[in-house]
Amino acid sequence: MRMKFDWHQVSDHVVFQLLLAAYATEPESLERLTDPRQTRAQAHAVYGTPPNRVRLDKTPAAWDVLRRHWLMREATTTQLAEIASVVRRSLSGTHRTVNLRNKSDLRAFFGSRTWTETLRGTLLTGFRRAHRSNQPVHPRSVGMRTGAAASVRLFAGEGLPSRTLLHPHQQTAIAGLDELSRARKAERRRGLVVLPTGAGKTMTAVTWLMGRMAANTRLRVLRLAHQEELLTQAADTFVRVARHEPTSFVRHLRVVSSGHSTVSTLHDDKVAVAMVTWQSLNRTWIRSERLLTRFAKRSTIVVVDEAHHAGAAGYQQILRKLGPSSAGRSTALTSTAVTANHESPAVGRARQSFRSGKPSIDPHRDLMSRRRSPSVRR
Repeated sequence: MRMKFDWHQVSDHVVFQLLLAAYATEPESLERLTDPRQTRAQAHAVYGTPPNRVRLDKTPAAWDVLRRHWLMREATTTQLAEIASVVRRSLSGTHRTVNLRNKSDLRAFFGSRTWTETLRGTLLTGFRRAHRSNQPVHPRSVGMRTGAAASVRLFAGEGLPSRTLLHPHQQTAIAGLDELSRARKAERRRGLVVLPTGAGKTMTAVTWLMGRMAANTRLRVLRLAHQEELLTQAADTFVRVARHEPTSFVRHLRVVSSGHSTVSTLHDDKVAVAMVTWQSLNRTWIRSERLLTRFAKRSTIVVVDEAHHAGAAGYQQILRKLGPSSAGRSTALTSTAVTANHESPAVGRARQSFRSGKPSIDPHRDLMSRRRSPSVRR
């Protein structure tokens, strides 16, 4: 047995406030979470277990929830004092020596603090320690590194009402991807979607992919990126978007990276979506090549995130292996920046890798003059 963080130790109030922060734009979706087990499961899906700092940073309001609704309202005097002792060591002058005699003094101290890296880190550590329970230690799963984050995730439909309509530029991108996927020749089924930062690149791609997967239960998705964080962000989006599908929609997703599953787990036939860092594939290329061939025996859509990195030699090796074939595989690309007028040779190779002869969907140009309105570029 081992003391580990447990969402069931967190009060209903704090869990709900954390979820409300994450779903601020669609609070009605929380109305279906009537069972405490459902709310804890959703908190795990959004913030991880234990809560992950990277995920909290994506929802800044969550930090305010931890301070206002847990630290200032529920934390014991001992818990407050432990966190305060660490924070005070990072201060100077009178702030470091202020006398904190009781719970009121401690709460006033935290109420007057501005957000710093030390305060965030110490608050999160204290929150994790305060909500632990004695749990059995399970044997390490095959293919899972010691201490790795949850690598296999279920994303399933809950029959929630349809999401708010996407922005026009996102709808244009999805229509362009649909057109590319209908091409008869395999080499035509590849394209480049260019969206600037903040335009909803991940949501656009995941929404399109979800529609394709709902129509084809055998379809697989292989998403490549150069950073693990991009993969976990996309995985979270898959989980959120899937909730609006019918309850019959159930798929498994696996993250393959240095902090998650190993490349050998790509042989898992249950996995419909594999999120993989290209460095993980290149590290053991001879084995990876065989596993990619096996993974893509079923119809597979390949999505490359931050595609301006795809010109690297190692990346190109993977893309050549996954190139269009008569087997009917589709390759799609989302990117924030393959748009420079004076691109490097590597960026040029990345662009060429996804040139199909059809126009690339590029809302980027029009966004310079009209916010989030799409255009199509050849």
